[in-house]
Amino acid sequence: MSDNVCRHFGTCGGCSAQDVPYGEQLVRKQQAIETLMKQHHFDTALEAVCPSPQVWYYRNKMEFAFFEENGSVVCGLHKPGRHYEGFSLKECRIFSEEVPLLIAAVEEEARQKRYTAYDKYAFKGFLRHLVVRESKALPQRMINIVTTSQETFDEGSFVQRLTSLPLRKKAVSILHTINDSVSDAVVVQRQKVIFGEDGIEEQVGNLCFRIFPQSFFQVNPAALPQWYETIREYAGLTPSQKLLDLYSGIGGIGLCMARHCDFVWGIELLDDLVKNACLNAALNSIKNISFVRGDVRTVLPESGFFKGAAQAMTVNPPRSGLSKKVIKRMCEVNPATMVYSSCNPASFLQDIKGIMEQSCYRLASVAAFDFFPHTPHMEVVGLLRK
Repeated sequence: MSDNVCRHFGTCGGCSAQDVPYGEQLVRKQQAIETLMKQHHFDTALEAVCPSPQVWYYRNKMEFAFFEENGSVVCGLHKPGRHYEGFSLKECRIFSEEVPLLIAAVEEEARQKRYTAYDKYAFKGFLRHLVVRESKALPQRMINIVTTSQETFDEGSFVQRLTSLPLRKKAVSILHTINDSVSDAVVVQRQKVIFGEDGIEEQVGNLCFRIFPQSFFQVNPAALPQWYETIREYAGLTPSQKLLDLYSGIGGIGLCMARHCDFVWGIELLDDLVKNACLNAALNSIKNISFVRGDVRTVLPESGFFKGAAQAMTVNPPRSGLSKKVIKRMCEVNPATMVYSSCNPASFLQDIKGIMEQSCYRLASVAAFDFFPHTPHMEVVGLLRK
């Protein structure tokens, strides 16, 4: 076993391949996707898995939980397969070198104020989650403390403790979220900024993105430039063509493609993400893009506008993939190329089969990207041509 592993390796199940040399990790991922493609009867050649430019400290977001341990509150992660147990986090080699100082400060604040950890089975307690985002290109960090309303939170003391820490990436945005729901997810019932700004910024190539607490953004910013470039090459965009970007989120793919084509339409269900995407377009002075709020399943047939109007389509859906109805609507748009990207190779291949069964599209190329070193996960991109 390599000496270069986190002290929590074996206790935390998040990075199960830390003890495997990185080159071997890439080989295993290549083999895994090739095996999956054979099982689905695809003979399309797979490009070599693109390695992550950063193997350690690459993640830009982590969600920590609070637990009771020996009568004290600790902040950390769940033990694998034992969601009622957790451990105090002393380091995280895939997220940030400053985790030890940050977590220790939050734990000390909790103990001094005698806060309780939330028990998700008894539905009692106060501290639930600590969500931390940090820009990898800029010295900015966002900290979101999630509590119930069962106790009183001393916001001023929390802010003072965090802002006084000698961190390289300063807390420029600190939020307090109240969640009294039964769900163990980070549900926002009430939220307010208790220090600084309402978001942070990330730089990816020559694009700047404003990121808010509920924004979805790829976890490995350093890997994005090559991913965007592959999507652009697959789409085959020219200055006279138009692109339809489905599940456009905060605008990442669409904004990157807009500089290489005539116009981009993005479709996104969540209103907050559409507003975030419009802000990012303005932030980058990109005007040949428009974002539509709505469900892809209904927007495409209701408008009828996109059929024949878009020469290329990009699709980056949730991990669960696409429904049969969405696949049908996509094929009706009839673009010359479709570029499908997913963090779930299984649903990706299942959806590709569904597209091919309903249309004359065929899978021309597949590329894989290691957005998640030391884990079994990867991002895959497929090019579909008529």
